[in-house]
Amino acid sequence: MQDLPPLNALRVFAAAAKHQSFTKAAEELGVTQSAVSKQVANVEQHLGRKLFERRHRALALTSDGQLCANAVAECMARLSDKLQALNAPRSKKLPVLTDTDFAQLWLFPRLPKFQKAHPDVEIALTTLSYSEPIRDDEPLEFAISWGRGEWRHHIFEPLLTNTNFLVCKPDFFDHWPPDPNRISEHHLIQDRNTFWWAAFLNILGVQSINPAGGTLYNQTYLCLEAAARGDGIAIGDEVSSRQYLDSGRLIIPFPVRLPAPDSYYILTPRSEGAAQEPSQRFKAWLFEEAAEHRLWFTDFWPSQSSLPPASGTERR
Repeated sequence: MQDLPPLNALRVFAAAAKHQSFTKAAEELGVTQSAVSKQVANVEQHLGRKLFERRHRALALTSDGQLCANAVAECMARLSDKLQALNAPRSKKLPVLTDTDFAQLWLFPRLPKFQKAHPDVEIALTTLSYSEPIRDDEPLEFAISWGRGEWRHHIFEPLLTNTNFLVCKPDFFDHWPPDPNRISEHHLIQDRNTFWWAAFLNILGVQSINPAGGTLYNQTYLCLEAAARGDGIAIGDEVSSRQYLDSGRLIIPFPVRLPAPDSYYILTPRSEGAAQEPSQRFKAWLFEEAAEHRLWFTDFWPSQSSLPPASGTERR
């Protein structure tokens, strides 16, 4: 393959081709007319083609010269674009780890707001179906996990507390108010374990059915969707159920609320530099969204006039 002419010679040729004049090219480049002429001759000799017709006090590109001028202009433009891109602001990627339910039911619907406000930060979201809180030895840069604040190797900051209640489709009961004694075993939708149904049936005074019955799913999303299509009654909570309550797809049939001992926390490494951008911006945004979330329930609970304040329970 033939070597390319020197880049500086091509640059000088491009200026001469643009102006159709060695004199004007020399003025643009801040060199002598003789230097322009020599560089153009260098390109012609390198390519073995005549690029200009030299007329009396005038220049004109030959057909080969026009092809060469177009090629050089295109390459110079592409080179300029690439070099300018080096100085453009680069996106900052933040790996975020959380559980599937929290991502799907709380975080994911809100992410476009963060991306609109912070277009230079790219969230790389990874989700896992955690049956336990994120491990203390889990390698992470930024995570959101439910738990009780018992991490030793991560910095943890509380984001959201949680309260549990029963939810069902608005027309699930054919009379109102619903009678808890008309709940049957096949109505129970269990979320990973049977603890919460045992607690709710005990408080409602229902002794006639097995609290371990019904259908069990390993994701809160599946439980809520099953309840929304009328399969039965699920365990809802403030973090996961807001969009269902807001849209009216689910309602709260019985005036019982139980606070969960587990809360959601933001986890970051204890290593040096963990508090740098963009982690801090994403954390601040999460706190703003959590505050708005709490305000929504502050307005929501009074509208549920039959629901008393939450009463305590302890999860196994």
